[in-house]
Amino acid sequence: MKIMICDDQIKEMECIVECCREYIESRKINAEIKGVTDPAELAGEKPDILLLDVEMPEENGIEVKDRLAMEADGPLIIFVTNYQDAILEAFNRNVIGFLMKPLKLSQLSKLLDTAITHLTIDKKVRYDDGSIGSTKDILWITANRGYSDFQLVNGRVKDGGKKTLKFWEQELEVCGFIRIDEKHLINARHVQRYSFEKVVLHNAAKGLEAEPDTVEFEIARRRRKECREKYIAFCNKIAKYV
Repeated sequence: MKIMICDDQIKEMECIVECCREYIESRKINAEIKGVTDPAELAGEKPDILLLDVEMPEENGIEVKDRLAMEADGPLIIFVTNYQDAILEAFNRNVIGFLMKPLKLSQLSKLLDTAITHLTIDKKVRYDDGSIGSTKDILWITANRGYSDFQLVNGRVKDGGKKTLKFWEQELEVCGFIRIDEKHLINARHVQRYSFEKVVLHNAAKGLEAEPDTVEFEIARRRRKECREKYIAFCNKIAKYV
């Protein structure tokens, strides 16, 4: 996960960065945090969450929001502002809230909790063919000689491109994806049965009546304790927010 902060005032940007670091440490979230002072520096970054100052000289936060809204996989935006008057104009489908300056960690934490919950429920993934899918439609991901194959709920297999399973493990951990062995990353959302040694998922590839409705994976011995902890944490998160 990547969290970015864009504020033309460097001291305020650094303050927000530090608050975000405190947040991810307290929540034990694996995330990259990066701050910039110029909206142009957002190009090519693809953050999952963007804390965006409204009042900036070259391109204000409203203009940045409108530009990012044109992207299918644009970030969730939290506006940071000194003026409440900007709130109505700033809202759109990707804006999840506002923070008034000076920032309070408690208020920031609530909005980041909300943003991460949105990402947990549904994060967008860009496949190698350029199409965009949703994490909720992925059953599991298989390592394939430096590439990654995505097994989808509709039975199709999509090519994730030249990105390793380790990359996807880090990218999708917040969405409930769990690495069970050297070759497989499973989506906890689609688990039908879970034991300490094995996990059972729906079989999307079922075509013949003789084929089972489910697929069983054995969890690598050295990963069993960690996998169980991650699966319980995911279930607790879903129970809390859904």
